[in-house]
Amino acid sequence: MSFDISSAIGEMAGAMQASVAEDAGDIAQFAQRVLMNQKDSLAELAQARLDGDLDEEEFTDELKREMLVTETELLALTVMGKAAIQKAIQAATSVLLSLVKL
Repeated sequence: MSFDISSAIGEMAGAMQASVAEDAGDIAQFAQRVLMNQKDSLAELAQARLDGDLDEEEFTDELKREMLVTETELLALTVMGKAAIQKAIQAATSVLLSLVKL
């Protein structure tokens, strides 16, 4: 019995792609939720600048601080991404295992 590795790789890649696609929506929703959490702070900051309550330097400093908060929250995406990759690898491994089962 011959084994078509090219076909197997194609099936494995398909399983990985399907797995990653499932997790991509969760990751995008998380990123949007993080930004929405900053919505009020960013709106107040922008309004303060437009009203002249903050000069450009103050505005830039405050904006940097807000973006550091956002960055810290978004670091959770690193963990989510790693979990998605592990899930994709497991999907590919499952495909290969099912193809070589005797």
